[in-house]
Amino acid sequence: MLIRERVDADLPRLEEILHTTYERDGYPFRAESVSAAWLVRHGDLAWVLVVDGVVVGHVALQLPSHGGPSVAGSSGDGAEIVRYFVAPQARGTGGASLLLNHALAVAHERAGGAWLVVMPHNTHAVAAYARAGLVPDGESSWTDVEGVDHPLLRFRASGGQASEGPAPFNPRQVA
Repeated sequence: MLIRERVDADLPRLEEILHTTYERDGYPFRAESVSAAWLVRHGDLAWVLVVDGVVVGHVALQLPSHGGPSVAGSSGDGAEIVRYFVAPQARGTGGASLLLNHALAVAHERAGGAWLVVMPHNTHAVAAYARAGLVPDGESSWTDVEGVDHPLLRFRASGGQASEGPAPFNPRQVA
């Protein structure tokens, strides 16, 4: 297993995996988000998981803005983990954990911590984040372009330490 930076040549394969993930897990939430453009829209840094020469997973970090509030509403909130998914056939191999731990380490180094949001129906992801040591850190929702609210659970990791308690946040509107 290898983790390396994502390159443009990875995007067609990642789009295939994303389609499978959408069909199986409902991620991403909207069918029109199953695209290379969605993958690169948010995320300052991105990596792929490669097994036997084949890309099987992806994760990106959205770093907080320089000196200003992060997407979560606090400049000390850390980096947001985004666009994290692994092909179903590669799950259970430990690769997904390696990929997430890589993103967490870089987030801690570059932004002092990390957070992510997940839709509650994605119980496999919720369980994986708990196994990785991320802690629940609040609930909210995002409003889609049709004006429908969708619940979100937030998980947080900061230097390996659990947060003091739930923190309010204001997720960006997802197109």
